[in-house]
Amino acid sequence: MPEITLKENEKKYCFAADINKNIELIGGTVAGNGSIGWSNEGISLEKIAEKILGAKSVDILAAAVDDTLYPMDHIITKNHTVSFIFPTDPLGRRLRHYYALFCVLKSMHTLYHVPCTVQNYDEHGFSCTFSADFSFSDSVWSDFKAHLAAEIVSAALVQKRLPYYQAFSLLKQSGSSALVEQFITNEHYDGLRLVISGDFACYHEELAIADKNLYPQLELSYTCENNALIIRGHIR
Repeated sequence: MPEITLKENEKKYCFAADINKNIELIGGTVAGNGSIGWSNEGISLEKIAEKILGAKSVDILAAAVDDTLYPMDHIITKNHTVSFIFPTDPLGRRLRHYYALFCVLKSMHTLYHVPCTVQNYDEHGFSCTFSADFSFSDSVWSDFKAHLAAEIVSAALVQKRLPYYQAFSLLKQSGSSALVEQFITNEHYDGLRLVISGDFACYHEELAIADKNLYPQLELSYTCENNALIIRGHIR
């Protein structure tokens, strides 16, 4: 049965499952009296967090398993060191800012079919630049934000690696192929990792996590400079 070490406090937790696959946390590293055995299906990070952290687990965005990020539905089948990522952590803020950026890009594509030329994000916020050959007024901005709010709540993300030419075809349909062409090299020809929602896709090698509750905390602004629209945002 797996032994999970929580990185923050170096404590070890032992998990087991009975024949009905009810996951139990067994104190220390003691495996029990032999009547409980580990289920071959393993245990999800979500269930581990629930057993270790209780009510706090509902706020977790993702987890680092031996320093590799995974979504909370990832299944553990052997010993690992785990660190949980909360929304207010620097990495948690980075993940949330990427989700907000993705929804901005998708909303701009859906409403106006405008390609993004530059995008950046980190734990402090995000920005993206679009070629804007139309008038982006405050009333248009208001309509855009209403669409974005609905997109953040409803977007379902799928992240997978696709063969290069299949991935590039999706990126062209989404208007983001120019961004990818700037830095794709031969090392990417084993495929590209995309974040996909509906018929919209972005190239993104890092973990993408949906936070459907972030819009009320999102501060947004826009400027029009040199025939370009720049949208900036950060989470309060």
